[in-house]
Amino acid sequence: MKKPILLTAAIAAATLLASCGDGSTCSSCPAGSEGTATAQPTTFAEQLKAAGIDFTYEDPNAAIYEAETKPADEDIDCIAGASGTGTDYYPAGTGSYYTFEYMVERANTKYYGYYWENIENWKPSQYNPNEEAPASAATLEAAAALEGAEHMTEVFPNDGESYYVASYNNAIATKTIVTTDAEGVISTAVYGMGAKMEGDTAYFTGSITNKTTLHNLIETGKGMIIMYEYNPTSNDKTGAGNRNFGCRVTFEVDWEKSTFMNADYSGLIEVTPGTVPENLGYGAVQLKCTALYTLG
Repeated sequence: MKKPILLTAAIAAATLLASCGDGSTCSSCPAGSEGTATAQPTTFAEQLKAAGIDFTYEDPNAAIYEAETKPADEDIDCIAGASGTGTDYYPAGTGSYYTFEYMVERANTKYYGYYWENIENWKPSQYNPNEEAPASAATLEAAAALEGAEHMTEVFPNDGESYYVASYNNAIATKTIVTTDAEGVISTAVYGMGAKMEGDTAYFTGSITNKTTLHNLIETGKGMIIMYEYNPTSNDKTGAGNRNFGCRVTFEVDWEKSTFMNADYSGLIEVTPGTVPENLGYGAVQLKCTALYTLG
């Protein structure tokens, strides 16, 4: 969140620019000068419009705030269990997901951010040293034609140097894995897991290194994942993009679809459920979802 003082300063600057746009001299302008400044564009679209260049912005995150509608009753996977008088559901579309299919969709949904980066700062990925540099542009018109520019809101620097469209993405929902060891001691950890549907069955998939979560999964073969989307700017519980949205899911390890490596990552090892190998180093696990519960 930006500090209020920055917002105040921006408003003051905009007011100054607007009030001095008629060519008159004012006390806020430098001595001996006439106020000829005009309001500056604050978005890429405004910048291009001012230059007479056609541009249509496309929001890359529009789907994030679209909550699923309630399906037919026979299609509901979510098990009731919410708090509140007369509440059988903490309803999906308002607080929880209804179906495994929608849970998988939200698990794989990401927020995408786009920004301008000087081409001089570009470096190939460490995983692909032969990667070619992206296309870049030094003018507004050329910048508008770059791949990904349709998602840009940041003003183009337009300083004569070349820039490319850089981007990042973050999952919108955290996935907290809750496991216990053989004695029932609870452990929680957040992992960046994906999800998929195979027929009517949902799976969480991911890589886990030799830590407590992996040990517990091998010892007990089961656990729970809490998926949680949180918007701190909202006090409304009415669906995606508002304060609380998510679910709880119980799972079992699918041993046939999971693989494990030794401590030095040099080869695969066989794992017997219930027994943690001493040379365990890594697990690429597939967790078969067994039940979908309301968020709260």
